Amino acid sequence: MAAKALSEFGRVDILINNAAIRPHKPFLEVTDADWEHVRGVVLDGALYLTRAIIGSMVKNQYGRILFFTGEGAFTGGSGRAHVSAAKMGLVGFARALASEFAAQNIRVNVVSPGSIDTRRDNPEWYQGRAPSAAGIPLGRQGKVDEIAATCLFLVSDDAGFHHRADHPRQWRHRVLLTSNRIRRS
Repeated sequence: MAAKALSEFGRVDILINNAAIRPHKPFLEVTDADWEHVRGVVLDGALYLTRAIIGSMVKNQYGRILFFTGEGAFTGGSGRAHVSAAKMGLVGFARALASEFAAQNIRVNVVSPGSIDTRRDNPEWYQGRAPSAAGIPLGRQGKVDEIAATCLFLVSDDAGFHHRADHPRQWRHRVLLTSNRIRRS
C-alpha cells in the first residue's frame, strides 16, 4: 500500500493510522493468538505503515501523522484489556515519533474521538448495550463530520503548535500538549 502510494503520488504528506478492531473477551480468556491479532491490526499495522512512509516525509522536510485511538486506551474497560493495551501503545508510539521527527517538520498527533454516532455494523461490540450519550456534557454523541473537521485542523498550518498531543473524547477529559508544557485535566 505504501509503495503504491509513493509510486503513484511521489510523496505522502499526510498519514492517518486508523485501523482498529474491538473484540471483547475477559482477560483470563485472551489467548496469545487473540493478542497477536489485536496487536497486529492496531499497533503493528501503524508501525509498519509509518515506517514505510516517514522516510519520504523526512526527505521532504514535511509530514503530518495522525493516530486514532479510543477512550478505552485511557480508561480501560472490562473485556478489553488487550485492545486497550494496543491502543495505548499507539499513544506512546506517537509521542516518541513526535519527539524524534519534530525537527524535520513532521507533526504527530493522536485523536481519541469517544462515542461517535456511526452505523453499527458490529452490535456484538456493545454487548447488548446501545451506544449512549450518558456522561457526555453535550448530551449527544459526536458526529463523523466533527471528527473529520478536527483531523483537517490538525493537519493544517493553523494547527502548527499542536504537536505530540492527545486529543481525547470531546476534548473534555484532558489535552496534553507537551511541546509547550501546558497540561489540563
